[in-house]
This record gives sequence, C-alpha cells and structure tokens, in this order.
Amino acid sequence: MDREAAIGASRYFKGMQPDDRRLVADLMELVGFSDQETIFRTGDPADAFYLIVDGEVSISIAAAGGWVKKVALLRNGICFGEAALLDKGRRPVTAKAEGRCRLLRLSSHDFDLLTRRRPDIGVQLLRLVGATVVQRARSVQDLLTAVLRDKVEQGDV
Repeated sequence: MDREAAIGASRYFKGMQPDDRRLVADLMELVGFSDQETIFRTGDPADAFYLIVDGEVSISIAAAGGWVKKVALLRNGICFGEAALLDKGRRPVTAKAEGRCRLLRLSSHDFDLLTRRRPDIGVQLLRLVGATVVQRARSVQDLLTAVLRDKVEQGDV
C-alpha cells in the first residue's frame, strides 16, 4: 500500500480532499519496525506523529517501581503520537511494534511547514488530533478508575 492509499484508508483523513491527502502523504516517511522494536519510549522527545499502515503497535505506561501496563493495542489505520503536533514535549507513553509493522511518520517540523503553507489542512489535522486526544484521555481516565477501584477493593487505599 502506498502512502496516499494508506492515508485515504484511515478514518482520520477521510474528510480531506484527495489533493490535500496527497500533500500530507508527500510529507510522511514510510518506516518499518521489527517485532518488539521500540518506536519511542516514555520521556523521549515528542517529535513525530504516526499512522499504522500495517501491523500492530502496543502502547504502555510506566510508573515508579518498574510497574508497566499495556493500555492499548493499535491496528491498521490508527494514528498515535499526536501530542508531537500539539506541544512537542516529552512522550507520556512507550510505543512498541507487536510483530513487524510499517508506519507513516509525520515529523512535527514537517507539520509546522505544512500549517504555514496550508493553514486549512493544519486546522483539519488539529481537529482530528484534538478528537483523538480527548478520546484517549477518556480511555486513560477509565483505566485509572478501574485500577483505583481494584486497589480499594483489595484494601490498598
């Protein structure tokens, strides 16, 4: 699958005009990862946004004491790493390939160039990213609520 077809198949880009999708696709780099290869770690600079072309990516969070919890398994057509387009801070999670996978990578630098050249596309992408961030924040809230409930039931809190 080529870059443009991968973007067109993703629900995140469905509302974009074909020429706009082509422009975004031209800025994205196709990258491959082997099974269990780390894409980024908690604390790494948030410097790129990813779209899964094929394969699976696990997302995990870590806490003090070495506790690690897998919070999501993402599949074809799903985007992740969207914080890189918003704040360019540090990664709050670790992303790892589950089996071989291919991803499209949009660097935050290229996103900034795109938004300067075509603010309308930048706005579209930021709306998509915003909706994704809200959805993921709700998922994390649900996970934390479940963990806290388990701790209360066990008498740990």
